[in-house]
Amino acid sequence: MKRPKVLIIEDDKVDQMAFQRFFKENKIPYEYTIASSVVEAKIILASNKFDVIISDYLLGDGTAFDIFDLKVDAPIIVTTGSGDEAVAVKAMKAGAYDYLVKDPASNYLTVLPATVETVMARKMADEKLKQYQHMVESAYDAIFLKDLDSRYIIANEKTAEVFGLSREEVIGKDDYELMPNKEEAAKNVENDQAVFKTGKPKEIIKQMTGAEGKEYWFQAIKVPLFDTAGNITGLIGIARDITERKHAEEQIKAALRDKELLLRETHHRVKNNLQVVSSMLNMQARVAKDRGASDVLAESRDRINTMALIHTQLYETGNVSEMNMKVFVNGLLKQMLSSHPVQNTRITPVVRADEKPLPISIAVHLGLILNELLINALKYAFVNRKAGEIAVDFHVSEKGVVILTVSDDGVGLPDGFDINVSKTLGLRMVKILVEDQLQGTLEINSDGGTTFKVVFEIAAE
Repeated sequence: MKRPKVLIIEDDKVDQMAFQRFFKENKIPYEYTIASSVVEAKIILASNKFDVIISDYLLGDGTAFDIFDLKVDAPIIVTTGSGDEAVAVKAMKAGAYDYLVKDPASNYLTVLPATVETVMARKMADEKLKQYQHMVESAYDAIFLKDLDSRYIIANEKTAEVFGLSREEVIGKDDYELMPNKEEAAKNVENDQAVFKTGKPKEIIKQMTGAEGKEYWFQAIKVPLFDTAGNITGLIGIARDITERKHAEEQIKAALRDKELLLRETHHRVKNNLQVVSSMLNMQARVAKDRGASDVLAESRDRINTMALIHTQLYETGNVSEMNMKVFVNGLLKQMLSSHPVQNTRITPVVRADEKPLPISIAVHLGLILNELLINALKYAFVNRKAGEIAVDFHVSEKGVVILTVSDDGVGLPDGFDINVSKTLGLRMVKILVEDQLQGTLEINSDGGTTFKVVFEIAAE
């Protein structure tokens, strides 16, 4: 443990010897220096730091007050003669940490070690208090203490600045006296009472009108203050000015609203344009003399219609970035059954789909895949059948695994069917979209009908 450094300023030789004898006999662990005058003390203090200074009041060339004038960063203990208590009181008012009254037998020295420890501890506490005060005063936030009547007992400079007043004008007043908007003041006091009643901290976002009429936003927390018996005596509050942040948030929200409006209008126009293209393809398919060309045009029309359906849903729901797949699957299946009726066959559609929304980039690929698989089923699965069923299952696991299954109870695929060598553009497109675009897998089963199973992963939220 570091030994305390002590400066003793004493012009009386006898008293100097008494100090030295007491320290030696009692093995007091001080590193001490003795100065015989104010001048000598000034010289020593100019190049040395001490933990404590012990100074006699009357010195040959001055008094202890001359030491105070040096503004030394060390606690000072003043020693006085018997009957000089008035001087000791004056010294305490001038900044002395403590005083000792000399007696002829030097018995006052017996309490000196305890006095030194006390003033050192007090000095340390004072330094910590100054640090806390500096921290509070230099804070960007308003920091304050209120009593149970919601009156400001302590307030830093920032708190006074918020009210447009001096600190002296704030202390002792409540919000009704300080705030021009009485509704806001009432809300402040109401929040205080909630803290007092519950004994728990309360976080608040509040608006405040300044003295000049300007509106501010604050994010505040109020914490109950307890005494040693556990009773609530008030609260401590910290409030941060978030006006600029609030304005920035409003600007961002406005920009997002404009962006969403623009995207909705874009989807609307894209949908209209796709519908025009679809109509043109439909007209061309009707007048085409070659059946093969007519079928190709019709298939292209269906793909365009699928993409148009996606943009229609995005426009109508107002969600311009995600697609509700359950709504989309139902809409697409209805659309396909209407545009591809199977002669003399009653088709029963079954949809089992999660409400999970998917990003539009993925939804477009899935829509095209679903379009091709539904067309394939409607064209080939129910030949010479009076009834049939097409089922679409769409599920997303908690880990982000997407499973899309399109199945029918029709005639099944031809023997030896291999999608890798299939000449059908639609199924080749399905394979490319699944494996290259979605980085997934495609499974095909033709037992008791046909089932296409698409599995891929999306990034977890």
